[in-house]
Amino acid sequence: MLRRSALPAIVAGALAFPAAASAGTLTTPHVCWEQGQDAVLSGTGFTPSLSLPFSGEQGEASAQTDESGAFTNVRVGMPDYNSYKPRNVTIATHDQVTPANDTSITLMEVKFGSNLPVSGRHAQVVTWQFAGFPTGATLYVHFRRAFNGPQKTVKDIRFGKATGPCGTLTKRAMRVPVKNPKRGGDWFVQVDTHPKYSSNTNTFFWYKSFTLR
Repeated sequence: MLRRSALPAIVAGALAFPAAASAGTLTTPHVCWEQGQDAVLSGTGFTPSLSLPFSGEQGEASAQTDESGAFTNVRVGMPDYNSYKPRNVTIATHDQVTPANDTSITLMEVKFGSNLPVSGRHAQVVTWQFAGFPTGATLYVHFRRAFNGPQKTVKDIRFGKATGPCGTLTKRAMRVPVKNPKRGGDWFVQVDTHPKYSSNTNTFFWYKSFTLR
């Protein structure tokens, strides 16, 4: 069973992507958002006291502008997207009173976590995928085993650094890169940003139990 910690979106500074010749401007505090979750948008330069609709793949949503034609921290749901490879999602606004204020913003979304491809022949080389980690963080995969007792770490492996605005990494490696692994008992794998396994890890981690083949 694949489990994950609760993760925030990746912070990368406020972005503004106004359309050409538009008074309306949309900003967001993050470049990349988790699929299926809410993105947060703010805007300025729209008609005051207006219900401003959003359009795009994310479905129906709207913002209420204040007396200055601005709004802040409006949540807009991101579409479901079952992939660790980031994609762009464009959200547009339509000012029904002043169409010249119409604008859009392009965000990135990705499935946070890892595919943890440990199910199958342990020596088979497969593609490991990771996404949603802090950009620049080094990712480690911890292989643990429990046999007639508590779990014990068999090997901690450095997989590489998460890159790009969505904190992603793709690497070809064995399902279980452990020399002559012992069969029997329950195996567990955890990915996080710590060189050594720790039971105190509570952010940016995923784990899964499996049977060695």
